[in-house]
Amino acid sequence: MSPRHHPEPALLVDYATGALDVGPRLVLAAHLGACPACRAEVALAEAVGGAFLDALPPAPLSPDALDRALARIERPAPSRAAPRSRGDWISVPAPVLQAAERRRRWAAPGVWVARI
Repeated sequence: MSPRHHPEPALLVDYATGALDVGPRLVLAAHLGACPACRAEVALAEAVGGAFLDALPPAPLSPDALDRALARIERPAPSRAAPRSRGDWISVPAPVLQAAERRRRWAAPGVWVARI
């Protein structure tokens, strides 16, 4: 099934540039998983952005840039606790969650989907 409604082009560009917050990015990523037309638009926006970056003159690095980068690589990664509940990893506005729960259908044991 192909989506019938599509995001505005500006939203797709924001997705391609990484300018979206986590929630909208997650929703748009789900849409892109089902919409080849929007995936093509995002790929085009990424290609245009890459062409702009390629056209920029190279930026000079500080003399100690390599040493600082290597020091950061060797630093231990900060510990991250595993999410304890669905609210720990993403914030869903209450009205959206309530609307989804009213329209949910079970897709698999413990997994439900809903049109929002």
